[in-house]
Amino acid sequence: MSGVERYIEQYRAGTAAGDGGSDTRPARRRMLVLTAAFTPMTAVAVLPGTAGVAVVAWLIANVTARWVGVVLLVSAVVALGFVTARWAVRFDAMPAVRGWRRWLPLGATVVVAGSSLAEIVTGSRAPDPLIVLWLASAVWVAAFVPLAAAAWGPARRAMWAIGPALTLIAIMVVWTQGFFSLRFSRALPDLDAVAQQVADGERIPDGMHAGGFVVHEVNVSRLARNAGCDVELWITGWHEADTRYIAHCVRRPRGEYTHLARDWWQLDDRTPPSFLQDS
Repeated sequence: MSGVERYIEQYRAGTAAGDGGSDTRPARRRMLVLTAAFTPMTAVAVLPGTAGVAVVAWLIANVTARWVGVVLLVSAVVALGFVTARWAVRFDAMPAVRGWRRWLPLGATVVVAGSSLAEIVTGSRAPDPLIVLWLASAVWVAAFVPLAAAAWGPARRAMWAIGPALTLIAIMVVWTQGFFSLRFSRALPDLDAVAQQVADGERIPDGMHAGGFVVHEVNVSRLARNAGCDVELWITGWHEADTRYIAHCVRRPRGEYTHLARDWWQLDDRTPPSFLQDS
């Protein structure tokens, strides 16, 4: 008996015994793993629908609280992953054991991993990797649904883990703008030092690094109409959304500014004003 025929016999025997049948309650551990795997993959696979839910969550957060919108969005995504996992364990089809479909899970995992890493490493600066990740995630879901109730060897376990893990990290990188708030909080001592250097009359060179960010412009008294604001910086960083015009102010400045942390504020649209873009 060949390896392929042995696999088929094992699959049929498992189904007959109730391991993968649609009439048995799926093991809780398998359901937990499948839900964790399918949640990030289906969230990206149905990206337009996820974006629609995100808009609804944002609208609800605006009239309630931010955490309410976050909980709503996360709950909807996890629910979609659970429904997909539930459907997958009851999916009545045998995994492909020959032909190109046999290699579809591996190919989908490679593309998902590559596009996720491109999103993570480049800070969203790669040529539109999110489109590739969207399409590859849809293929991944279609390829792995028939494998949900089958036996998992080491290679298959690795594929179940790699794709969803990297996709989840890519989602977090995009959602948090490259973990900007965390990185900015860690950079506060260096940015405060830059502000103090300016206050002491020292010249700050263009391209100076401060806490993982690059200071491109330093301006004094541009916000003279705002009492308590002493220095303004145009900074960029690793992620594409790190381009921000920030000001050091001991009290809230007038105008479209949002509080960042401690005494630092940013222009709401995050882009430098025209007098900096033209300089």
